[in-house]
Formats: sequence, structure tokens, C-alpha cells
Amino acid sequence: VQVTLSRREDQVEVQVTDTGWGMSAEETARLFSDFVRIKNEHTRDIPGSGLGLSLVKKLSSLYGGSVEVESEPGVGSCFRVRLPFQLSSAGIGGAVLKETDHG
Repeated sequence: VQVTLSRREDQVEVQVTDTGWGMSAEETARLFSDFVRIKNEHTRDIPGSGLGLSLVKKLSSLYGGSVEVESEPGVGSCFRVRLPFQLSSAGIGGAVLKETDHG
């Protein structure tokens, strides 16, 4: 698993990429729905309620952001979460995230 954090214009992007089993287009189309779990021979014994990605999508949306996934069976998946942000001046030492209209 590789996790990358980057700035894209007025957004911050968190990208999580794996080289796992991957998913079909039909599976990724319903992945962010409540109580949906992708069940197959690789995942059937992994516990969970199917709410995690649904909550990520809803919370991202509340903050004016987005979530997307690209996946290919047998190759892996790439999830991207994008959230808006503004930088305020913090001197030479760095930058501070400034509150936006979304909190």
C-alpha cells in the first residue's frame, strides 16, 4: 500500500494505491453505497459493515470535497480523496491551513 499526500491548486489530495485483487467496474460503481461490501473469495472472511467508504464519501462531500476510485481486477486499486483548503501566511516557517466556508 502506498499513501501520497499532495497539493493540487486549491485542494489537498490523499491518494491510497494498492496492488491487491482489484475490482470490476460493476463493483466500484456501488462501492460508496451504505452497507455495501465487495464479497469474493478474497474478502468473504474479512469482517465489516460496509459503511466505511460510504462515510468517507459523505464527509468529503460535506467539506466540499470528493472521493474517487480506479480499479482493475488482478492489478489493484487507487483511491483519491480531495478536500478544499486555503493557505494563510505563516511566515517563513511554513503554512497554516485556514478555515474555509466548509469548516
